[in-house]
Amino acid sequence: MTSTIRATDPEEAAKSLLAQLTSFFNKHPSDEQWNRQQEAVLSDVEAVLAVTEAAAEALHREANIVDIPAPAVVVGDIHGQCCDLLRIFKHTSGLDMFENSSHLLSSASSGCSTVRCDTPDNGLDDRLKRLRDHKYLFLGDYVDRGSFSCECVVFLLALKVLYPFRVFLIRGNHESRCMTSREYEEGLNFAMECELKFSQEVYECIMKCFDCLPLGALVHNDFGRWFCCHGGLGPKLNTLEELQAVDRYVEPPLSGVVCDLLWADPLLEDVLGYRLSDSDFAEFLELDFLPNPTRGCSHFYGYSALKPFLEHNNLLGIIRAHQCKEEGVSYAFTNDRKMDFVFPFVTTVFSASNYCGTFGNKGAVMIFYDDEVNVLKFSSSNEVWIEATPYNPPAMENLPKGREESLELVQEEIAEEEEE
Repeated sequence: MTSTIRATDPEEAAKSLLAQLTSFFNKHPSDEQWNRQQEAVLSDVEAVLAVTEAAAEALHREANIVDIPAPAVVVGDIHGQCCDLLRIFKHTSGLDMFENSSHLLSSASSGCSTVRCDTPDNGLDDRLKRLRDHKYLFLGDYVDRGSFSCECVVFLLALKVLYPFRVFLIRGNHESRCMTSREYEEGLNFAMECELKFSQEVYECIMKCFDCLPLGALVHNDFGRWFCCHGGLGPKLNTLEELQAVDRYVEPPLSGVVCDLLWADPLLEDVLGYRLSDSDFAEFLELDFLPNPTRGCSHFYGYSALKPFLEHNNLLGIIRAHQCKEEGVSYAFTNDRKMDFVFPFVTTVFSASNYCGTFGNKGAVMIFYDDEVNVLKFSSSNEVWIEATPYNPPAMENLPKGREESLELVQEEIAEEEEE
């Protein structure tokens, strides 16, 4: 790709922008992240352009599917909620990424609600001490509805410039010209916000950067591999190799593989509004794809679509974002009906707490260690805690055919424990 030659050094610009943003966010309580902020936090447009173009070049060099070994933190939708974004880094030991993090830590003792954690001792610190040199994967939807979409995007792009092999960003359905120009009852769209705070030139530059975002990721640890994307599957995608061959450097279409990756939803019982009987549930599992009228495009994907895709691509499950969840995370196709789901086939993670200032939901991120998977949850009132997931450890006797190889290491560990 080609870019404009600018006098501003991208790395120095990234450091300066990060310092300005963290200083601003720390001076505001978290409940202000939903206020309609129309004044620019950042005034150096040339620095924003330099960082955006440098980040676009880094993203352009990456494959359609990026590879991310554990340890890693997986983050769902942010939607311009700047305090949640900063809080995620604070509570996942991410401050080591900032060369000078004193301005972040100082507010922890100043009464600023943005970065405080007043929860009782729940092992949070001890469990997070295991995170060292970990990666971050963001699953898209950085903009729209929230009041600080510009600041969130610049924050993440600056980190991408400084840490291209630790911060990974993939595309969500809102990283498009179509979605950033729509009208939202909850707040400004990104196009309008960008023009108010920066300029049309900055907006167009960021849109070109969004065109460079990868479409998915593979996160893997000792258990095996998970495919990560924003939305999910469609009927035209069978293998990950097919996805690697897709031309992603365009505005997302309203149908096809890319559309489904950004827009599709899992077909769950709660879509129907009630719990099925066991016999009806067995028939429910036979469904593969259905139209998705809620989204106006793409599909719902069911068990009969997921199972062959996971087995053929040697995957344990799909991790995605795209839907607000009351608990910040939800699991689809689990063992609650004594089925053969070693791991949940689909996990949805949503990281914007009290979405739009009205939903009252928790935010969450997933933490992948080599031998464990946890969920860190947080509320808009700054409670923070860690929960176990249905991933720890799998019941090997229930392992579905086709996924034994992916969990070979876990089998060996369980055998060793039985011998002891």
